[in-house]
Amino acid sequence: SAVWLHYLPTGEEIAINADVAFAGTSTLKIPILAQVYRKLNHAPGIDTTKIISETMTYSGNFTANLMLGIIGDDDWERGVAEMNKSFKTLDMKNTFMATPYDRQMAVAPRIVTEANQRQDINTQPDPYMQTTPRDIGSALQMLVACAEGGGTLIAVYGDQLTPEECQQALHFMSFNEMTEMIVGGLPEGARAVHKHGYVPDTHGDVAAIWGPAGPFVLSVFLYRPTWLEWHYSSPTMGDLARASWNVFQQMADEQAAATQAGQ
Repeated sequence: SAVWLHYLPTGEEIAINADVAFAGTSTLKIPILAQVYRKLNHAPGIDTTKIISETMTYSGNFTANLMLGIIGDDDWERGVAEMNKSFKTLDMKNTFMATPYDRQMAVAPRIVTEANQRQDINTQPDPYMQTTPRDIGSALQMLVACAEGGGTLIAVYGDQLTPEECQQALHFMSFNEMTEMIVGGLPEGARAVHKHGYVPDTHGDVAAIWGPAGPFVLSVFLYRPTWLEWHYSSPTMGDLARASWNVFQQMADEQAAATQAGQ
């Protein structure tokens, strides 16, 4: 299992196997969403809104490819090339897409990254799409920071992305109908958005959580050779979310007590 946690107010992080390569799956729809908004120079029209909303609600691969089409001027492959360029620009050096979703080549690609060359841990990552918990977690962290008016996306892309667009992107992510995995471990009524993805041997989930002491991002990937049971992965992610929330609850309580004492 691999975990990356980033606390936005201070930039503090916890990383456990966070630079191990995993199948990218649907979690890559987070950076795709950000690049769609970078491409748009105006609020999304009805068709685009429908494509984004369906992708984020049901995690459809066909609609995700239509999003790649928006990025690549109606050319899915060009959209993939643009995504790979953005991964490099945003320092997501272990993340790539070889093809649009659900498209196989005659011979599987061999794209080399630091993460997939490691000898110590091998999750048999998908040759077509890979990421690491840190890379994909940072993609969501950048979106949250942008929504608050700062962070890497605005620093890199300037006015091609506005805080309003990033807020809208996070709003679309909130349509995700999956209420298990990370968000299943949070208290009733907690504000969070997440994007999950899974293949038979790998389950991943990346969540932005507005905690008791401010926002944090939690990225969790679990791998088990051949087949990973849902009844193992989902509660494990929920437990990690609950533990994280409790740490920040304690921090908020201590801050409140200190403020009280100082008055």
